[in-house]
Amino acid sequence: GGNFTALPGLAINASTGQINLAATTFGVYPVTYSVPAGTCSLAGSSSFTITIEPNTAPITSFSYTTPVCGNLATLSPTLDPAFTTGGTFSSTAGLTINASSGVVNPSTSTPGNYTINYQIPATGCRPAGNGTATLVIQPAITPVVGFSYATPVCVRAASPVIPILSAGFTPGGQFTATPAGLTINPITGAVNLATSTAGSYTITYTLAAAGCQSAATQTANLVLVAATTPGTSFNYGAPVCAGSTSTLAPVAGAGFTPGGVFSSAALGTAVNSATGGVNLSGLAAGTYAVTYSLAGSATPTACIAPASGSANVVVLPNTPLVTGFSYPSPVCTSGAPTVAPQLAAGFTAGGTFSATGGLVINPTTGVISLPGQTPGNFTITYRVSSACATASSTATITIGDIPIPVVAPVGVCDSGTVVFQATGVGVFQWYADPALTQLVNTGPSFSVFINRDTIFYVASTLNGCRSVGFTGAQGLVVAPPLKPNLGNDTLICAGDALTLQSSTFNSTYQYLWNNGTTGPSITVTQPGTYVLTARINPPGCVSADTVTVGLYTLCDDIYFPNAFSPNNDGLNDRFGALGNLAPVTRYSMVIYNRWGQTVFTATNPAQRWDGTMNGKAQNPGNFIYRVEYQYRGRPRSRSGNLMLVR
Repeated sequence: GGNFTALPGLAINASTGQINLAATTFGVYPVTYSVPAGTCSLAGSSSFTITIEPNTAPITSFSYTTPVCGNLATLSPTLDPAFTTGGTFSSTAGLTINASSGVVNPSTSTPGNYTINYQIPATGCRPAGNGTATLVIQPAITPVVGFSYATPVCVRAASPVIPILSAGFTPGGQFTATPAGLTINPITGAVNLATSTAGSYTITYTLAAAGCQSAATQTANLVLVAATTPGTSFNYGAPVCAGSTSTLAPVAGAGFTPGGVFSSAALGTAVNSATGGVNLSGLAAGTYAVTYSLAGSATPTACIAPASGSANVVVLPNTPLVTGFSYPSPVCTSGAPTVAPQLAAGFTAGGTFSATGGLVINPTTGVISLPGQTPGNFTITYRVSSACATASSTATITIGDIPIPVVAPVGVCDSGTVVFQATGVGVFQWYADPALTQLVNTGPSFSVFINRDTIFYVASTLNGCRSVGFTGAQGLVVAPPLKPNLGNDTLICAGDALTLQSSTFNSTYQYLWNNGTTGPSITVTQPGTYVLTARINPPGCVSADTVTVGLYTLCDDIYFPNAFSPNNDGLNDRFGALGNLAPVTRYSMVIYNRWGQTVFTATNPAQRWDGTMNGKAQNPGNFIYRVEYQYRGRPRSRSGNLMLVR
């Protein structure tokens, strides 16, 4: 009374549960049987699963790429697109094969021919299956790449350097070299020495894989030795003299390389080709060139470049040396600036002049520079040497002194007679002109009257040598110095100090006080008469002034006169404070005329009125003065009438 149900694709009878296989699609189907509820029964159901499979043979066809090389790491089978998996791959012994995937490892298999089977067992509706394939594994080929070079090699070698190849060497690779500097044929490995640089090189041969032949590399070292430049310098030393019968041997230079050949076109057989010795017998004076040639070597242990050097054999003529010479004598240092030797005919140059007694002489030319030379008698020697002889000669010369007159300037006050006195040696001549044409006196002294500055000129002659130029003799006419002005006689208080100084001062004068003090001013503390003398030296012109300093009887204040007369007679020409002014401070004085106008003010007790206002002399008459000050710190004041008298 129930029903069978299933998913679409399964042809099942709902009442009987019978399945029509012809109408059913392959697959897995769940089937449910359901019974509805009855009068006396409950509803119920049950389920099961049924698999419908086709009854077809499995697909087992596959193949391998064949043949393959034994150096191949993996080889996978080529499967039919509908290949049925789940079987097992197997082969005869010697083949490494994965039973599940059929992947073959030729590199671990033995080369040979193989039959590979694929077996899949029957399961369900599917029958068992079987497939086969063949595979040929060829042996892997290992190339021979061993090589080397005969090393070291001299870069001067004529032939290229060919690599030494191992037996069975596999060609087709490429040769390369490091570092740069080697010229190598990439195919043959031959090294071109002519264009290669000396050094140490690593050469690599690289062969790429081809077929069953695997890739390979190999290295070798090659050392190219630079050709050294041999030493070929030599010389024959100093020149030799003609007529010698000895053999002159060469002197080898530093690093000289033996083994070469000496030759000379000029000397011929006179030069020994092996030793370079030259037979001097019969050789005339001259210069002969000798060449030393070295062919060089290309062996690695003696890699030497060809080279040559040359030297001269100098044969000097054996001729006498001429050394005669003389000097004109005597000569004066004030004459010509130089004196040269007079040389004998055929004089042999190249020697050295020398002199005794400190005479300065040019050692090459014998020329004597006269200015500055010490007068005297001198012996001069000329000595010359050659490779064949030595000779010398002497000569004498007398050099006269240059007299140098010295005259001090003389002076006179206003005018008078001056006496010039020349010092030095020789005969003195006095001239009125610098050209020394107007002779006015002869002798060491010269007396003459002058009333203005005058210059005379003096020259001196000693043993025929005259002083260079002239010496000026200055006669100076000097005006007396301006008379010092010490002012009027004055008074001081006991214990006070007073500065005396001249109102006229000239820094070029020399000032002297009668108490021995120098300078234009002195400070005195005692009464007395003081004299200041002004002097001009030379010639000693003087003028003087005198002032008398007395003692005040009253020294407790200053005082003011009641009249003054500004007439420039040196007496009472100015009005101001009198007495000891040193203790006065805060001084202020004002003078008024009779109309009350201020005609003079002062703030220094030393300031005095000269009787003018604004530069204009005031008329005689009465004036009023007022003074405020402190005397020794005490305030004071003074006022009164003042009479101006002319």
